[in-house]
Amino acid sequence: MALYIFAHRGEAQTFIKNLRATALDKDLYQSNNGLIYICSEGIYDVMCRLGSILDKYQVSKVINYGIAGALNNKLKINQVYSIRSIYLENNNEIEFKSITLNGDTDCITANKRVLDESHKNKLLPIADIVDREIWGIAKVCQAYNIELQSYKLISDFAGASTDCFDLKNTAQIFSDLMWNHFQARENLATNENNSRMIQSYEIPWDGTQYQKNILDKLMKKIDKNQLETFIQNISEQNLAEKEKINLLIEKINNKLYPVQAKIKEKLKRETKVLSDNGFQVIYDQKLEKKKIKLNLEVNSQKNISDAIRALEKFNYQSFNEIFEGNFDV
Repeated sequence: MALYIFAHRGEAQTFIKNLRATALDKDLYQSNNGLIYICSEGIYDVMCRLGSILDKYQVSKVINYGIAGALNNKLKINQVYSIRSIYLENNNEIEFKSITLNGDTDCITANKRVLDESHKNKLLPIADIVDREIWGIAKVCQAYNIELQSYKLISDFAGASTDCFDLKNTAQIFSDLMWNHFQARENLATNENNSRMIQSYEIPWDGTQYQKNILDKLMKKIDKNQLETFIQNISEQNLAEKEKINLLIEKINNKLYPVQAKIKEKLKRETKVLSDNGFQVIYDQKLEKKKIKLNLEVNSQKNISDAIRALEKFNYQSFNEIFEGNFDV
């Protein structure tokens, strides 16, 4: 069965009514279409309760609907966006333990409401949307290996222009808009067979089993037309087949995780003075640990002198700030 999650009861009211859901307890409802769970704002309540719901009921997928703030001013008020990569602001620091869904817009879960421009500008390089709970929902679904879909309706613009509206007075409007989106999406899913997403695809190059395992996972998340474009462009390059597969993996990752790709490019620039002087620069590819590992092959005194000068020029503070979210991508 499906589990529909909302932060507030007001957001869920049209779903509760139209799905004829009945209360199981103060936060959980049941209908013929599935369960409806009111998780409240923030990540901690949902992380404590959601697991017990998934343990008790045979939930096959989780669908989250909710209102959110726009960090990117190009987004439109009252429009619903499907969520792709999810990030977390924890204790005023950005954690790059991202979780990726099959949406098209990135979202960051903030530890408090974004009411000023400095807070907004800190989060904007990471995502276009800010909410308070989706990271907690996604983390539990990831642990239980359950499909998650998330859709956020833009209620206002985050920052100094945030509209401190009374949700009780606007919840019905928001809930109706989200219900209309839900109905349209369900009708589309009924009429289509999701044919554009790849279930299996024959890559024209021979690679290692490790490469094939990575591609099998990535290809289920990317559009078929986009994959074919990547393959066509890479085929024209004078590379060995395994190198072509590595390039394909890189391009798919950059497409699926654009923020991480930009951050890694920033890290590459910050450590260029080291790599140009013989160091092999290694850092946590998941961007979770604030450390750097350097390997150096020494074969001359000049080699040592160049390495010392490179270390003196390397700005560790700039490197560290990237992991703290203080950068512009």
